[in-house]
Amino acid sequence: MFRSMRSFGRVAATASEAFEHAEYPFDRLVAELAIARDVTRSPLFDVVVVLQNTERADLLLEGLRIEPFETPVTTSKFDCTFTFEERDGAIAGVIELNADLFLPDRAERMAREFEELARSIAADPVGRVGELRLIPQTEQRAIGAFNRATFGFPAAETIVSLFERVAAADADAPAVIGEERTLTYGELNGRANAVARALRDVHGVKAGDRVGVLMERSELLPAAILAILKAGAAYVPVDPAYPAERIAFTLNDAACRVVVSDARNAAVVRERFPGIVLDIADLDASNAVNPGVSVGPADAAYVIYTSGSTGRPKGCEVTHRNVVRLLKNDGFPFDFHARDTWAMAHSAAFDFSVWEMFGALLNGARLAIVPRDVVRNPAAFRDFLRFHRVTVLNSTPAAFEVFAQTECDAAEHDLDRHLRYVIFGGDRLSPARLRDWAAIYAPERVRLVNMYGITETTVHVTVCELTAAHIAGAFGPSPIGVPLPETRVYVCDGAASCSPSALRAKCTSAAAACAAATSTGPNSPRSASLQARSCKAKYCTVRATWVAGARTARWNISGATTRRCKFAASASSWMKYGARWKLRRACVQPSSTCRRAI
Repeated sequence: MFRSMRSFGRVAATASEAFEHAEYPFDRLVAELAIARDVTRSPLFDVVVVLQNTERADLLLEGLRIEPFETPVTTSKFDCTFTFEERDGAIAGVIELNADLFLPDRAERMAREFEELARSIAADPVGRVGELRLIPQTEQRAIGAFNRATFGFPAAETIVSLFERVAAADADAPAVIGEERTLTYGELNGRANAVARALRDVHGVKAGDRVGVLMERSELLPAAILAILKAGAAYVPVDPAYPAERIAFTLNDAACRVVVSDARNAAVVRERFPGIVLDIADLDASNAVNPGVSVGPADAAYVIYTSGSTGRPKGCEVTHRNVVRLLKNDGFPFDFHARDTWAMAHSAAFDFSVWEMFGALLNGARLAIVPRDVVRNPAAFRDFLRFHRVTVLNSTPAAFEVFAQTECDAAEHDLDRHLRYVIFGGDRLSPARLRDWAAIYAPERVRLVNMYGITETTVHVTVCELTAAHIAGAFGPSPIGVPLPETRVYVCDGAASCSPSALRAKCTSAAAACAAATSTGPNSPRSASLQARSCKAKYCTVRATWVAGARTARWNISGATTRRCKFAASASSWMKYGARWKLRRACVQPSSTCRRAI
């Protein structure tokens, strides 16, 4: 049981001190600690573990048959009580939970996990604690099925090849709608071609370079981005609203030599950036033929800078293959088409814009560019959506909450005449906050979709279409759904082992969707930030590039509905001898208390 005498000594010392003070009066201890009393809970602890190991003496009376009588429990003295008793060569146990604090299946789940833990200890008594198993077989199978589906996607294609195919199919279809004019697919492709040639032939941009983009949202922004991709480079978007220090850091850290800007921002950038700054309006637009530069799926498409866990911006490089996998696959859960109108309401420096821009342009749809001042004005934004008859709206939960209130206060509600999707991302969504919106636009009329992801996983990882039940809270405070095609999701603990259901742990993604590398500084090479690793848990093995997100999550796997249950082991001294359990379980009524649920 002990790997060293040192660990044995620590356990022995702790146990010895506990026995020395076992008779210390409880009330006196509470008084001396001067703990503020709360009548709804125990002053020192909320969880109790009891071992009843005193021998039972059989009471024999002539002419009488005496049997144990179990008193029904209706009130829980503590939040959680584990009671174990040695009985007939076995260890029997009862879990008692406060019914106001725990969901109905929690006691049943705890019992299953304890049984699995006991089996794991019995199988390897000297194993490390962090490697013990908690997840029962049924739950292991459910987790395995959660990530089992695989779908094909055009892995040999790139953003450039897909876009050029769409543009050639219907060159006269409107592509980008700006404040000043609308560009057709033919015009957008021609303008991007001309700028790409200027970047390569005049300014020396070559494959593998990084080119900055610092522009206001307009019909020329997609043209600039497509031009950089057609030149074989990766675009590095920078928001003009960023502080000067962050703009300079981003362009320097990404090793940009050229920045594409517009008339409003070019002069300001030149004051802070020593490289080449181009005004897209000044570039020669006469040669509109596809440049024919070889662009591969593994080539970088963009580098977006996030705030980083330490507050220092961190560049995340994403390839063409990742974007193609996100938007074009056999298991795509959306029915986007060429008749859609998407609103591009986010900064190009926010990866939500990748989903907005290429979600429209790779499907032959219209992309309506929302000016910055319109995005900030909910009433003006509502008018914009109605005027352009937007069908696909992407929003952060916080921004949509303000917009939804404006819509609810309006005299008429007719967005459902054209709006098909509201897609949430970028932050935690609480479906309960959508109740007022859903009272006007039922989820069957305007589909509400919650998507979780981080920049390193190419915008989105999971998808959850919300129903009335989600909005009512039936699936938890913030459901994120199931993995997108060709993406796998695990809820792992600190040892990279799958966490049991109902326990919060780090949400980890594994797939071809993960970023290729991050920038580490202007003078140091790009380092692969995501390594091929394996989950330590034998029941949840994955070999893939993966990344742990900053968010915590938990599995949502259905279990039994009882809160208090019995379990028993038929082998004596299982911890000492490693005997195998033969399990049986009988459920009894849940305990309850007047304490308020949290």
